Amino acid sequence: MVGPAVGPTLGGWLTKLFGWRSIFMVNLPIGIFGVAIAILLLKSDRPQHGLTKKFDLWGFLFLSVFLIRFLLGLTKGEHEGWGSVFITT
Repeated sequence: MVGPAVGPTLGGWLTKLFGWRSIFMVNLPIGIFGVAIAILLLKSDRPQHGLTKKFDLWGFLFLSVFLIRFLLGLTKGEHEGWGSVFITT
């Protein structure tokens, strides 16, 4: 809740004092701090012996085909018509 309240004010202040390029430098120390804290606090996510899962090739292929067809249908639906053969098949 603090970010949306302080962000525009801080951005305006930085822009006025140091120029518009300075607003991009704010993320650098925040990012470095975030990565350092993550390295210190987060546990390793290594799979335990015997509990690894194999890659689901068929699921990946079906999901890929579905997403391509779904997004193509949404993109072309208004132009082709929502009830056209291109959309419904």
